[in-house]
Amino acid sequence: MKRVSERELPTIAALAALFGFSLLYLFNRGLYREILDLWGLRPFAFPFLDTSALLSAIECHRQGMDVFYVNPCDVLGRPHVYSPTWLWMGFLPLTTAWTPAVGFLLAVVFAVSLRWLPPVKRGWGMVCMIAAVLSPMSFYAVERGNNDLIVFILVSCAAALLQRPLRTRLLSYALVLLAGLLKFYPFIVLAIALREKISRFLVIVAIAAAISGALAYVYFSQLARVLVIVPSGSYYTDLFGATNLPYGFVRLIGPLATKFPSSEPVLRILPYVVLAAMLCQWAWQLLSLTKSDDLLSAYSGLPPGFAAFIASGSLLLVGCFFTGQSVYYRGIFFLFVLPGLLALRDSGVSPVLVGRMTRGISLALLLMWSETIRTHLVQILPLDLGSGRANTLLAFLWLIRELLWWRIIALLSALALTYVRTSEAVGDLLTKSGASVLPHARLQKLEAMRTQLEPPAGPPPRRS
Repeated sequence: MKRVSERELPTIAALAALFGFSLLYLFNRGLYREILDLWGLRPFAFPFLDTSALLSAIECHRQGMDVFYVNPCDVLGRPHVYSPTWLWMGFLPLTTAWTPAVGFLLAVVFAVSLRWLPPVKRGWGMVCMIAAVLSPMSFYAVERGNNDLIVFILVSCAAALLQRPLRTRLLSYALVLLAGLLKFYPFIVLAIALREKISRFLVIVAIAAAISGALAYVYFSQLARVLVIVPSGSYYTDLFGATNLPYGFVRLIGPLATKFPSSEPVLRILPYVVLAAMLCQWAWQLLSLTKSDDLLSAYSGLPPGFAAFIASGSLLLVGCFFTGQSVYYRGIFFLFVLPGLLALRDSGVSPVLVGRMTRGISLALLLMWSETIRTHLVQILPLDLGSGRANTLLAFLWLIRELLWWRIIALLSALALTYVRTSEAVGDLLTKSGASVLPHARLQKLEAMRTQLEPPAGPPPRRS
């Protein structure tokens, strides 16, 4: 009997969960909702709510309505808050009646795309990977049928193709560009083109800028409307972002202004002070992670294919964290990073690096399951953070969650920066300028490592 490969196990786990929940929804919806509630999700009346939102926008747009202002085709009346390029599918006979079929197909393709991720060794690493696949963070994206699943599929395909010849690599950059045109934030992943020569990288960026700039010019009014109506929410629920901690903390201590009126001017500037302090802490952690040889040596020794996924996931999560609030399910991009973290941990370059990668894996899994913890605590504890009076334990746990986000973002930032530092485009640029971002001793060490990994020159020895 053929043994199942390491690449297939996450896909098998995801497909098993998908078909299991599908059967529950068809034959026992009460149990379906109870299990999802236990998982930490709040299922809507029907699955794939966000898929329905996209289909409703396409349907109403076909009828001549300006869906950026009004969308009566949507079950919740939500206007279209995404790129106008989604509406190009108006030539297809898509309506909200297609929601179950389109949502289920999207979920299946997402599960199959997990096979493109770098392989993870069986044992503890595979347990971590399957735990991430079955986390409420992943379940939430699938249950909503959110278009971040499409971004995941496009970027994972692009990262998998990045090790192929040039013609195929150009297709990977086109997929990233398509993802950016659909959802904006994936444009940051074009930084993976730094693996090319500097001249080729500049051409790729110029083409992407020209296409996106032309579309921005054509759809300027719609894009301006989208930026105005981008939703935001509470700092204490399932949203993550750099603003959660500074503004959420000040709101928690806001009642001090009623007891001590003189503190009100201080509370007004306190969010900016807290944000500046967190940025300094993030920068310090970033420098401490990148200044040693350990991470660079382990990163340079990764098998082919790992670097592209690490860079893509790190860039996406760091970009989303610093540009605004993101819904919890956008953390599915941790799935890009986890195989690389496991490989870096197993490199055994130094005990310090092993400890850092182990903590990074633990933080990623904890955050992917944090919504389960939060929802159950909110049900158990009598007071909610949004009520203006916070339960002390709940507030403390929220503070820990936000600090963990800043900690993992620092690690992801260091991984993204390491990809940039070791890229061919940056190397070409520094060579032409006569400068170097790395000390001479470190460059010699990297060159020695590459020499050891390269096959010996000359014809292979003859067999006797």
